[in-house]
Amino acid sequence: MTTPTNDTAPLRGRSRRGRMRPVASGAAGILICAVTLGAVMGTHPQTVSAVTSSITAADLLSIDHNTGSWIGGAAGVVVHRTASGDVLDNLPTAIDVNAIVSAGRDVLGNEEVYAAGDHGALYYKAGSAAWCRIAVPSAVFGENLTALASFGPGHVEVAGTDGLVMELTGPASCAATFVVDARVPGSATLNAIEHLASGTVVAAGNAGTMLVGHFDSVVHHLLFSPVVSDTLADIYGLAPSVHGVVAVGAGGLVVDGVISIDPQTLLPALVGHVLGGIPTVSSLRDAAAGFAGDATNLVPSVVAVGGNGTILRSVDGGLTWSITASGSTSTLHGVQLTGLTGGIAVGAAGTLITLTFSAPSTPTPSPSGSATPTPTASPSASPSGSPSATPTPSGSPSATPSPSPSASPTATPSPSPSPSPSASPTATPSPSPDAGGTSTTTSTTTSSGGGTTTTTTSAGGGTTTTTTSGGGSSTVTNTVTSTATVLVTSVSTSTTTVGQGGGNGNGNGSGSGGSGSGPAPGTLPWAHRLVEELYLEVLSRTADSSGEAHWVDQVMGHGQGPVAIAHALLGSVEYRSNFVQSVYWQYLNRGGEPAGVNSWVAALGDGMTQETVRLAFLGSNEFFASSGGNARGYVDALYTTVLQRSPDAPGEAFWINRMAQGSGPYPVAASLVYSTEQLEQRVSGYYLTYLARTAGPGELASWAHVMAQGTRDEDVILGFVGSTEYLSRI
Repeated sequence: MTTPTNDTAPLRGRSRRGRMRPVASGAAGILICAVTLGAVMGTHPQTVSAVTSSITAADLLSIDHNTGSWIGGAAGVVVHRTASGDVLDNLPTAIDVNAIVSAGRDVLGNEEVYAAGDHGALYYKAGSAAWCRIAVPSAVFGENLTALASFGPGHVEVAGTDGLVMELTGPASCAATFVVDARVPGSATLNAIEHLASGTVVAAGNAGTMLVGHFDSVVHHLLFSPVVSDTLADIYGLAPSVHGVVAVGAGGLVVDGVISIDPQTLLPALVGHVLGGIPTVSSLRDAAAGFAGDATNLVPSVVAVGGNGTILRSVDGGLTWSITASGSTSTLHGVQLTGLTGGIAVGAAGTLITLTFSAPSTPTPSPSGSATPTPTASPSASPSGSPSATPTPSGSPSATPSPSPSASPTATPSPSPSPSPSASPTATPSPSPDAGGTSTTTSTTTSSGGGTTTTTTSAGGGTTTTTTSGGGSSTVTNTVTSTATVLVTSVSTSTTTVGQGGGNGNGNGSGSGGSGSGPAPGTLPWAHRLVEELYLEVLSRTADSSGEAHWVDQVMGHGQGPVAIAHALLGSVEYRSNFVQSVYWQYLNRGGEPAGVNSWVAALGDGMTQETVRLAFLGSNEFFASSGGNARGYVDALYTTVLQRSPDAPGEAFWINRMAQGSGPYPVAASLVYSTEQLEQRVSGYYLTYLARTAGPGELASWAHVMAQGTRDEDVILGFVGSTEYLSRI
């Protein structure tokens, strides 16, 4: 029998599936009993057998609900269940795997798998490729990711702390883009998310929080509304049920969630009822549903698992429940069903339980007689109207890079909106060469001893591109030609233009526009949607009530447009703090200490670019040491971190050779950060975030060219939010 675990609540901000402290406990009794729901009673005899995984003794914290083939554990443990046996396929970092899901197979037949953990850790792999970490929105690095759901390739949702819900937009890859659908700072942690066959998405978490979401064809992402769950207890698991969804949680909580279509809005609505007579007071950590192979039988078998080896089963789609023996007293954290009569449960200390149930008789579910109310309005939890800095995670400040007061930041000015309107806004943001002037900028970076020197020279003339080769491989271009200036103008018509000269940079990407009928431009609902979208896209959170009211007034009463709003958000301390914290987590795998964060935020406010900050971290002693303290480890870590891929053999050999010849870490990092590949990855993310579509090759190349000349990310974003294509999505 495995070591039992206690069932106490975890620390605030961590997944409720986190590791528990082992405690002493007596042997588990075996009990099969009836559950009452009104006048309905029933017993569900079944057999189960418990075994302990021979692959790992680590706590198993999560399981893929789609296939049951992937199990996530403590300290980065991942167990892959194959036809030939279980194998370990651990994450590259020792972070608890709070959630794991298989999203199906790509066009090449490779299985796509996602794993999530604390501090914004989101990993991806396809087929036999290694795990890679996806760069989530900067504000998300401070959040713990607690749940994953998928309804096939291209449909992936992530839930976490502070009411966070993200979804995949665009193609799946190591460089995939996730956008924030819902996030109210200070709100409850969401511990579970479920993508139902109907397309409705349900999320649930602490203090009885439940959200129901639907895909909006205008803004091209999920919109969520809070619902009445009939409980204030913490909810840890969700599963499909005969009425829509069943939620399980603390103290043996089971909630029957009835989903219907609101007759007025034609949107999904949900109301929850707490079921009485549940035969356990142990916290239920997860739930899963299994369906019969017969398509005419839509009543699932539902199983919930939890503390002290608890296993509950419902054969009538979540209405009546019975308890059964598990053969273990360990806390069970995850469950997956392969049908009506079988499945697997996982838990503490490597516990793995194979479930085998007797076939149920066909139940006759009692219909719900309660009408479904219209979803209530979004909560008006309102932090201050002026954005506040993100709380700093604790961390040891060893060898932390900090901006030197004597260093002169890049002289790129912050964007400044102009009150003069633009005559003809562009349909799609596309930087173009400015016919007025051309300058060639050559950057040379050398490092020796204790210092790094960067020399920049400019001269008029033609375009010069220098490519250095060595060891049979091509490297980064250090000479670029400045041929365009991006001019962003704030106008009363809520549009902006990107300054243009001759030619254009459009590729073959097609704009998605607004496929649905959104609110009429210039109306109050339109202004609210505009402000809400910009808060989600720039700050990765929903707008606080005072901030939203201020900007709606600016739009309706003072002629301000999206550029003015985005400019203020991009220049806020909150945006810069989010970015700095994301760099700490992405590059140093820890939170920044307050002094370091504040120093970098101030430097960004004084004009330092995001690339300069990235390079300081990538070239730091701490990053070099964490990547192995040698040239090969450092180069490999740079490729994985900056380009989101493994290095190609020629490129790896070239940079290792350069470092062996005396080149310091900083020039190698700069070459990758300013490479066309990395710039195009960032541009691709902006297209997906702000225009909800992929970019064409010409568009990627055009924007990457402009960014290579020193155009700030903030200016590029302003170009996107000011385009008529962006406005067509509101």
